Amino acid sequence: MFNNFSIRSRLISIISAMSILAIVLSAVGLFGITYSNDNLQTIYKDRLVPATQLSEIKALQIISRLKVNAGFVFDSPEENEGNTLAIKENMVKVHNLWKDYMATYLTPEEKVMTDKFFKDNEKYNNLALLPAIPLINANETEILKKLIIIEIRPLFDAVSEDIDNLINIQIEISKQTYEAAQERYNMILIGSIITLVLGLGFALFIGFAFTRTIIRAIDNAQKVATAIAHGDLSSRIVIETNDEISVLLRAMQTMQTNLNQLIKEIETIVNAVSRGDFSQKMNLADKQGFGKEIGGELNQLSDIVEEAFKDTIRVVGALAKGDLSQKVIRDYQGMFGETKQGVNNTVDSLAKIIKEIQELVDAAANQGEFNYKISMNGKTGFTKTIAESLNRLSNVTESGLKDVVRVTGALADGDLTQQITQDYAGIFNDMKVSINNTADNLKSLMAEIKETTDMIAAASIEIAAGNNDLANRTEKQAAALEETAASMQELTSTVTHTLKMQNKQMC
Repeated sequence: MFNNFSIRSRLISIISAMSILAIVLSAVGLFGITYSNDNLQTIYKDRLVPATQLSEIKALQIISRLKVNAGFVFDSPEENEGNTLAIKENMVKVHNLWKDYMATYLTPEEKVMTDKFFKDNEKYNNLALLPAIPLINANETEILKKLIIIEIRPLFDAVSEDIDNLINIQIEISKQTYEAAQERYNMILIGSIITLVLGLGFALFIGFAFTRTIIRAIDNAQKVATAIAHGDLSSRIVIETNDEISVLLRAMQTMQTNLNQLIKEIETIVNAVSRGDFSQKMNLADKQGFGKEIGGELNQLSDIVEEAFKDTIRVVGALAKGDLSQKVIRDYQGMFGETKQGVNNTVDSLAKIIKEIQELVDAAANQGEFNYKISMNGKTGFTKTIAESLNRLSNVTESGLKDVVRVTGALADGDLTQQITQDYAGIFNDMKVSINNTADNLKSLMAEIKETTDMIAAASIEIAAGNNDLANRTEKQAAALEETAASMQELTSTVTHTLKMQNKQMC
């Protein structure tokens, strides 16, 4: 019923209904106040004031009668003149009060009664008071007494009765006016209560209906907003009204659609990046606001990642080919900057360790120097492992060669007591075994030669002393010994030559 009303229209309707109700109640109350004021004014002006005037007239009539009766008491002319003057003044006052009274509103019944009073009062004035004035002045008490009995008393009673009737009718009309006002007040009160209850009921019904539609729309908007805030973009947005909330829901619906589209585009780019494809970019032509900012940032991120990977691949590929001249020269921030620094440090470390390896090899191969070692200062990781391994190789090689030079030098000097005692592995152990075996073989050979020489010397002495016939044999034996000595000298030369050749091969 109210779905096509805007919130503004609904509020205006409720305010208008309440305003109309307030106007109606105010009008009823104003009417009641006006009516009560009119009744009070009527009671005051047309009843209370006339009743007061009538009471004053009655009082003046009584005073005038008392002044007449005073003529029996006072004999002083001054007193009588004062009384007669008071009677005349009272007659003037009564006339004026009556004139004022007649100017007020008179009911038809009241008009009849006023006509009667006017006639009775004229008789009272003309037949009672005015004739009594000269009698009082003349102090004619007997005639005055007869006048009082015959005229003044009955006429006064008639006037007093008329005044009382007029006062009573003022009281009766005032009572009727009050009762009518009270009845009208009760009617206005009941009508106001009924109007207020109906108006409030209608306002509550309209307000409840409007509030229910507004709360339902707001709840829907709140659920959608909560779902979007929690990352759920699958909510179904139902638009049932055509008010400001519906505008909000349509905006949220558009936002949800745009977010879904944005997320799909982001997923497309991320999937492409996960496959190594950085060519996918977000189209910014149809983007606005934060969507355009996110798209621009994502495209920029894709470009930076692509360039960083290209630079890294270029440098790593060059390293794989043995080219240490390539480096990452583009400026990057954060993790990409750390990657750049790590790659460039790797290149620098490799270049430095290779240079040091070249210096080590050059010193060993070209200069025969094995005391050159790679500095361990600043070495970590694989460079430290390489440096330690090469230094250990240099140490082992230097130690092995020094042992070979020491033993072969001793052999060359005829010292067969020297041997290689340090433990080696691989070819260095083979060399150690060969050198030590050579020394041992030479030592055994020399022992055998010495033993043979000693035996020959003893035999020669025995032969020379025993038989000259053996001179020729001795000479032949001597010649054989000379040949043996020559063979020993030739053997010694051969061993020395063999050792020198092994030393050259080991170098």
